[in-house]
Amino acid sequence: MAARTRIGAFLAFLAMSTPTVAQSGDVILATNRHKQPGPITLGSLGNAQAGSSVWYGHLTEQAALEAGKKTQILPDSDLSCSLVGEGAVVYVHGYNTSPADALHRAAILQKSSGRSVVAFVWPSTGWVFSYPAEEVRAEVSQKSLLAVLEKLALCAPESKIDIVAHSLGTRMVSHALSAKPPEGATFTGQIGQVVLAHADTDAGAFWDFYQSRLPAGVSLTVYASRNDNALQLSGGARGAPRLGDRDGFSFFFGGPAVPPDTTLIDTSWYTRRLRLNHSDFLSEPDYLADVIRALKGENVSSSLVHACPKSSGFHLAPSDVKADVRENIGCKCFTSDCTL
Repeated sequence: MAARTRIGAFLAFLAMSTPTVAQSGDVILATNRHKQPGPITLGSLGNAQAGSSVWYGHLTEQAALEAGKKTQILPDSDLSCSLVGEGAVVYVHGYNTSPADALHRAAILQKSSGRSVVAFVWPSTGWVFSYPAEEVRAEVSQKSLLAVLEKLALCAPESKIDIVAHSLGTRMVSHALSAKPPEGATFTGQIGQVVLAHADTDAGAFWDFYQSRLPAGVSLTVYASRNDNALQLSGGARGAPRLGDRDGFSFFFGGPAVPPDTTLIDTSWYTRRLRLNHSDFLSEPDYLADVIRALKGENVSSSLVHACPKSSGFHLAPSDVKADVRENIGCKCFTSDCTL
């Protein structure tokens, strides 16, 4: 609830300051969760069982922002292309995320970007101790994600499809996009911006294998934080740094150059004590604004984003941090311990 409260003022500001941005209408739900019989509500999506097909529905942007188990979903058996518009964004959530939370975050993206957002809701239980099982469900869901991308490509064949993925969802996206596409697939040439936030995927495997196999034309933005406690636990358990942990960037400092069309951004400034610091990308206004910049394909030229000398990365600092502090301390987070 705290995250929703912090971002509320920013969304209200957007509504007042950008009245000419056309809203795309309803938030689209695409899910491979097993649907229980009965009324079509978020609660009726049932437990985390993966179905063999994708079910589509939609709800108003406001309903998505306030989503709960009793929220009504309007079914759309085959996804009406009129709902999609031009240039959709697909949001892929991470582990321990309920359908309501996934739709809430998708609505934030839609309201902030002014574009149609499709929330791909895979069968996460929303239970913190279910991680091993959710890794399996995420892997099984890759085929369904590809089906959603293909559907969007057919709806708007001249438009790019952008993706925002978080946590375990980034592993699903990177694995799915780097695999051999299904026979006859057309979506691969339409993937544009891919944003990976707090990525819970093996950093070495990503840079050595998956990144080089992404579809041609993809522009990649990776956000990572040295203070992401959830990823530190994940990396420690596996003996390998995660892509969304600051250590996941260390492969490129003093080593190979960052691949073309890839931007690395350290978000270690966005740290709060006694928190996991794992979901800040949509709860901090400045951070969210930079995600929207990345989706637009704009260069890293914001006053909040600074290039770091002797490295291939940038760091993102809140607007209330003094410029000299950002420049003198922020970049140290890439190569050594820093005090923020």
